[in-house]
Amino acid sequence: MSILNRITASFSASVDKVVSQFENHEAVIDASIADSRTLAAKARVRSAGVVKDGDAMRRKLSELQSMELTWAERARVTAAVDEQKALACLQRRNTCRQQITTLQESLLRQEEAELQLATSLEKIEKRLAEVIQQRNAMRSRHSAADAMLVLNDVDGMANNNVDDMFERWEVVLSEAEHRVGQGMPIDVLEREYCQTENDALLREELVELLGQNCTAGAEDSSSEENGPASSEGHKANMYKSLEEGSSSKGDL
Repeated sequence: MSILNRITASFSASVDKVVSQFENHEAVIDASIADSRTLAAKARVRSAGVVKDGDAMRRKLSELQSMELTWAERARVTAAVDEQKALACLQRRNTCRQQITTLQESLLRQEEAELQLATSLEKIEKRLAEVIQQRNAMRSRHSAADAMLVLNDVDGMANNNVDDMFERWEVVLSEAEHRVGQGMPIDVLEREYCQTENDALLREELVELLGQNCTAGAEDSSSEENGPASSEGHKANMYKSLEEGSSSKGDL
């Protein structure tokens, strides 16, 4: 029964150790579970041996009970022809009875030990399962708590530091862009010509677009009365108007 005491002591020591050590809880619990599993396995082996011994004792008891009946029958049959042999048979029967009585007492103690050991093993395995389940639950809670801490750190950084970091980054980029702009002189004349040429292309596209948007009735009427020359003149007038508008805008 010392192995059961060792298992109980192991659980108690493990709990005390967890209470006294707050760092690395999971490693401590895992070590306790591993030790308890080892002791429980040894207890199961011991229990199997006890059960095996009990089975052997029960077989021996059955054999003695059978021999008792056999020697009693032999004494009854032999008594009429050989009294001495009959008395010897009775002596063997009485010896069997004594052995049966002794073995029955031993078997009773054996069965009590088997029952006690089986009950203890059941409690140990139940407790071990509870510890494992609690360990898994605590592990999940620990992971969730770690995740929440990370989120809180991110939120705190967003509220306090991230905006400032972006502002400093913006300042650095602006300074770099300004330095790059100063190092590359701008050709003002080239830019003016490009702008003028681009405006001319856009005006041509606008004249063409306005000509396409004229109503079909107006186009037909103009074509019948004035012919193609009138349509071309209309486009020229629109183009001239756009140029005059652009010139006026430049003067302003």
